[in-house]
Amino acid sequence: MKLTIHTACQGEAIASVAGNIVKDAITPFEFEFGSEEFFYLFVAQGKGRVKGQSSAEFALEHLRDSFSMGDITAENQVDDIFAQCRYLHLEINGVGEHLGDVDGHGCAINGLFGLDSQGYSLAAGGGRTYVYRNCTLSPMSDPCQPLGFGLEEDDANIWQLGADLVDGDVILVVSKAITDVLSDDELEDILYLSNYPADHILASAKEEGLGDTPAAIIAAKVGGGEFREIDPDEEYDEDDGRYDPWA
Repeated sequence: MKLTIHTACQGEAIASVAGNIVKDAITPFEFEFGSEEFFYLFVAQGKGRVKGQSSAEFALEHLRDSFSMGDITAENQVDDIFAQCRYLHLEINGVGEHLGDVDGHGCAINGLFGLDSQGYSLAAGGGRTYVYRNCTLSPMSDPCQPLGFGLEEDDANIWQLGADLVDGDVILVVSKAITDVLSDDELEDILYLSNYPADHILASAKEEGLGDTPAAIIAAKVGGGEFREIDPDEEYDEDDGRYDPWA
C-alpha cells in the first residue's frame, strides 16, 4: 500500500516512522509498504519533561523500543499498543502530578499501524478518526477498542480501518484538542482546499483558541499523490459552503 502522509504537532513536531524518530516538521512524504510488512507511524506532542526528555519524545522512544524489543507484535498489535499507551499515560501524568502540576504533563499521541491487509488508527489523549472521500468527511464513530485511562479527557481509542478504502481516500486522525475547537465541516473544508492539511488544521485550531494544549494530527492519502483535489487559484462560490481560511 502506498500512502502520502502529512503530520503536524503543536510546537516541536516529533514523529516516528517505522521506528525512526523524526524531530523536524514533516512535509508531505510518500511511504510504501508491502503486504507482509508491519507498518507503524506515531506522532506525539506533549508538555513537560519526563526523565530529561520532552514527554512527546519520551512517549515515541518508548513505543519504538516496544516494537524493537517485541513488546508490540503484529499478532497482538491492538492489545499490545493499548498496554503501552496506558503505561505512557500513567508515567507521563504521574511525573507531572509528582512535580505538583495539577493538570498533569499531558501528551497527545496519534498513530496508524497494521499489516497491509488490516490497518488501525490510534488517538490517545482523546481524539477521532475520519475518512474523507469524494469531498465528504465522515467520522469513524465506533472504535474497535476503547482504551480507558481512568480520566475522561485522557481516553484513547483504536479504530479498525475498513478494507473498503480506495485510492484517493484520506484517513484523518486528530487529537481531542482539535475537535474541541474545529467542527467537522471546518475540517472537511480544509481537506477540500489544502495540500498541507495537517499544518492548516493546526493553524485554524490556533486561531480558534487551541492555546498550548497538546495536539497532534495525521493525514494519510491512500494511493499517494497530492491531497488537494482542486485548483487553488480557482474562485469559489460563497454559496457552496466552501471557504479558504488562509486567503
